[in-house]
Amino acid sequence: MSKGGSKTVNDILKGAEETTRKVGKASNYEKSGGYKQALKDFEDLGPISKKKIETQYGDGMYGKLSDGTTISVRPGSKTGGSTLEIKIPGKKLIKIRY
Repeated sequence: MSKGGSKTVNDILKGAEETTRKVGKASNYEKSGGYKQALKDFEDLGPISKKKIETQYGDGMYGKLSDGTTISVRPGSKTGGSTLEIKIPGKKLIKIRY
């Protein structure tokens, strides 16, 4: 795994297709690459504290960034794909499906 911290949330969102609907609490995006790419993007954000989590879709990771943003990655979701979730304090939840 990479050392991390080399990318920002905006870097991760570059090239992603926005699929947000008018209803819902999250901004949604789609990228290719599956769980492997989702994990890479998680690591590239450079979480300062990480822990493994268990989800109904399989094992994932949870972490915090130095600015208080929380991130999590899991191999599946209700809509199917691997998901990277980014919660920036005071902003709408961002979900990136791979």
